[in-house]
Amino acid sequence: MGVPTFYRWLCSRYPRVVIDVGENHVQEMREELRQKKEQQRQQAAKEKEATSTDGQENNDAETTEEDFAYDCLYLDMNGIIHPCCHTDDGSCPATEEEMFLSIFQYVDRIVDIIRPRQLLYLAIDGVAPRAKMNQQRSRRFKAAKDIQEEEKAYAELRAQFESEGREVPPKKMRWDSNVITPGTPFMHRLADALTYYIQDRLATNENWKGLRVIFSDATVPGEGEHKIMDFIRQQRKSGEFCPNLRHVLHGADADLIMLGLATHEANFSILREAVVDRTPEQVCSACGAVGHSAENCPASSSVQAPDDRAFRVFEQDKRGLKRHLEARGVELREDWATGLESHRRAWKPLQMLQLPVLREYLAYEFITSQEEGQAFDLERCIDDFVFLCFLCGNDFLPHLPHQSIQRGSIDALVQLYLQLRPQVLTDYLTREGRVNLPELYTFLHHLAIVEKEVVRRDLQRK
Repeated sequence: MGVPTFYRWLCSRYPRVVIDVGENHVQEMREELRQKKEQQRQQAAKEKEATSTDGQENNDAETTEEDFAYDCLYLDMNGIIHPCCHTDDGSCPATEEEMFLSIFQYVDRIVDIIRPRQLLYLAIDGVAPRAKMNQQRSRRFKAAKDIQEEEKAYAELRAQFESEGREVPPKKMRWDSNVITPGTPFMHRLADALTYYIQDRLATNENWKGLRVIFSDATVPGEGEHKIMDFIRQQRKSGEFCPNLRHVLHGADADLIMLGLATHEANFSILREAVVDRTPEQVCSACGAVGHSAENCPASSSVQAPDDRAFRVFEQDKRGLKRHLEARGVELREDWATGLESHRRAWKPLQMLQLPVLREYLAYEFITSQEEGQAFDLERCIDDFVFLCFLCGNDFLPHLPHQSIQRGSIDALVQLYLQLRPQVLTDYLTREGRVNLPELYTFLHHLAIVEKEVVRRDLQRK
């Protein structure tokens, strides 16, 4: 869940941090670098000709994999599992096996786009920390109650229709997403399926060759993103960590941005689905058109078969997964290919949030507020920025009263921080991952003064 609406706010405030990512992202970026190199070479040749300088050699090399490549890819798997098992409009694959194959297909998509050279880390949420458990329980209890209410409403309507002699509409089956919880049989079967998938790809897929693959399933405690961050910290402590590695973390939670900033890595990016503006009209998850659902999509009658390469890959997946799961008494459907193609059409476009660019934005914003001669530490300013964002709430902490991103609270908090830093605040709000309580007290004291006007406006709205 993370910080609500934070990603939208970030894209609006710092627009250059986000770039659109195509299905051939790495190749496109290398081609762009090649063109820039060619332009630089031509410019250098013109300058050489203009100055009539001799004896200089052109040492520009061709663009290679070293010029643009990602080293480590981390997948927060719950951000993949949920949309592959149930879409926003409530539709879902017909069987568990089709869900597994859909997850395989989506992981293939991400790996083919990023093409990591060294590491692939797949992390599924394990048992959550106690601070988040209450929130999870309330959310899942509500989901179960919603299903019960729907069952009750359908039974009442069925009885009414039968008493009136009217045709009873077929009941729309709803898959219980609560099974995506650590310890359920579904998660054990999914872990088995992903184990098969990883072994198969390492043996057969060119993009996986030479990769070190780590799979942390739901039996390992902790949320997926926190397991990933713990791994990065451990690698740093090991003494074998290279600071020039380029990291990509895929996930939809906004707190991934905070965690990425908190690593203080120079080359860290977040890959996620693009945010589409919500409209009151119904949006089809299959074709993206407005005005109908995926169930009634006119394009569904003309579903095209996957291309030959995709068909061969999924045919292998089907046979291998079938053998892997038959020992557990599970059978696959025969019409899996058509179902998978409809799921692939529902994929959303991807965007890359470049944390190095965000760090530059923050550096400019913070350093321009400093007084001449005042000490400046960018890394501590970034920690303070993350802390200020969490005052608007996250998965583990309630937000401060009357603080909301929709009402511009982060802008107000940052602005107040910049005003207080030169003189009033003698130190940063955080120190080595811990809250600096005297400085926080001073900050909240001044925030309370400003907040009176916010409270007054809220009361007027009511």
